[in-house]
Amino acid sequence: MRSSRPRHRRGRPRERTALQHTFNVIDVDRGAFPLYFGIGARVMVRQDQDTKFGLRVPLGLEYIFGSGGAGLFFEAAPILDLAPESDVGVNGAAGIRYYFR
Repeated sequence: MRSSRPRHRRGRPRERTALQHTFNVIDVDRGAFPLYFGIGARVMVRQDQDTKFGLRVPLGLEYIFGSGGAGLFFEAAPILDLAPESDVGVNGAAGIRYYFR
């Protein structure tokens, strides 16, 4: 009997990133369209493998709706894993962000 589980699990990353938005790059009539960048920590816990620790540096664009409560974003983030061994990579994301006030 074969298991449907993959033999080597990649794990699920846990990331925390501080972002800085720059609002004067792209001018729009409604809402805002800032460029953003940041730096953050990344931990990848993998089943039956060493846990990875590293840094990520995202760069992205976000459209913030006129009310300022939500936005759509697209980003790319170079990743530098530092432990258990050095490695580099890139990840990307797209999504909806809600701002609590």
